[in-house]
Amino acid sequence: AIISAYCPNLIVTCGKNGVYICTPTFCRHYKTPSVEVKSTVGAGDNFNAGFIYGLNKYNITKKVLPLLPENKWDDLVRCAMAFSSNVCCSLENYISHEFAENFK
Repeated sequence: AIISAYCPNLIVTCGKNGVYICTPTFCRHYKTPSVEVKSTVGAGDNFNAGFIYGLNKYNITKKVLPLLPENKWDDLVRCAMAFSSNVCCSLENYISHEFAENFK
């Protein structure tokens, strides 16, 4: 409750335990996709990159973010988790070229 005055939308990543998101209108837990983890180096950075990719893909601006419906948050978290999951499947700390080509 205290943090909501400073941060109305909060996303917390918990590795294999999923992702929590709280907005002024809902709180939700997203399960982490089951993947064979080779390394978690870069997982958080790629989660952020996937989230930003989703913002661009779905034309979500700072202005509309406070009014974003739950299904659009689902889309953003889905992008973020896909990027993060992909990077965990290799020893590299970035998404694969094949993933990037197929994710468009």
